[in-house]
Amino acid sequence: MAAASFVLALSCALPFVGEADDDTVTLTFALRAPRREYLLGEVVVLAGALRNTGKQPVSERRADLSEVNHALDVFLSKDGVQFAPFDPRMRGDTDHPVETLGPAKEWHFRVPLLYAYLPRLPVGLDRPGTYFVKIDYPLLSRCRGGRRPVVESNVVSFHVKAPQGIEENVWSQINRPEFLSFLHGGHAGDAEAQVVPKVLEILRAFPGSGYDTALRHALANQYWLDLFRRPPNPARTARVEEMRKVLGLPDPRAPLFPEDGRLDLPTGLETRTSLPWDEACRRILAQSGVALRAAPERRTSRISGEPNESLRQFMRRVGSYRSRWVAEADGGYRLIASPLPLQ
Repeated sequence: MAAASFVLALSCALPFVGEADDDTVTLTFALRAPRREYLLGEVVVLAGALRNTGKQPVSERRADLSEVNHALDVFLSKDGVQFAPFDPRMRGDTDHPVETLGPAKEWHFRVPLLYAYLPRLPVGLDRPGTYFVKIDYPLLSRCRGGRRPVVESNVVSFHVKAPQGIEENVWSQINRPEFLSFLHGGHAGDAEAQVVPKVLEILRAFPGSGYDTALRHALANQYWLDLFRRPPNPARTARVEEMRKVLGLPDPRAPLFPEDGRLDLPTGLETRTSLPWDEACRRILAQSGVALRAAPERRTSRISGEPNESLRQFMRRVGSYRSRWVAEADGGYRLIASPLPLQ
């Protein structure tokens, strides 16, 4: 997860819900909290779905570009009645492409409530208790009269609990600005030399603690950042190898599935023509008998071949960053995110 996110700074700042003659009334926004409870300091991640309930397609700018680059308006409450804007992030302009949402179709996205990755910013969710959240999905292309329409979500709630037992021991060691910045930002920044060794120590000393998943997720983001950082640094290289072992990730220098001779076959893909992902996978299956699949967050829109490229080399190329291949029961392989998304 990146250390900063940006939302679109709009001149039309006052929201309103679409009018009766507007096709925006066919849009609904469902918000869900995948978990009912979080430990103090964990990243709360909400799941959203914008649905077109009408009979005609709706074209609109995507306000949900990514988890860390969106223009959604988030509101937080302690009682479910009085809501305040929850937006400690930096603001800046960004481009939101126009896409078409067909009838009965949905745009799915995730909204992490990042509040601690920049220590001097306002902090929310910093105390145990029950919290309520609602989100407005702004329709960025429809500013009218100094106002913009929004699609309002339902209200969801979750509980932030105080750590106890092992978790309390871990919390006492990570309840510092640099560690919370690491958990929420996905990298340690200038404090890497202090934070990463301490996180490795905690993961070894308290395996399976309630903070284990969150710490591993942040550490994996740091791993991928450092793995490709240039110029090489001997101290960082040793730390990257230690992170890889603790995370249980495969050695990026080792050949992929060396026992599978089918991966030495050529891909059969043309080098000058890019193909949709599904079509490229169909051609590879016909050429080699190997079924390749990808998790939704790791699917690329189009892909082309390279001269004299084997299937193993192709898999290495498309899965080289923040990804890994896993073998499946039918003899195929699936490309998944590394780290997996937080829930």
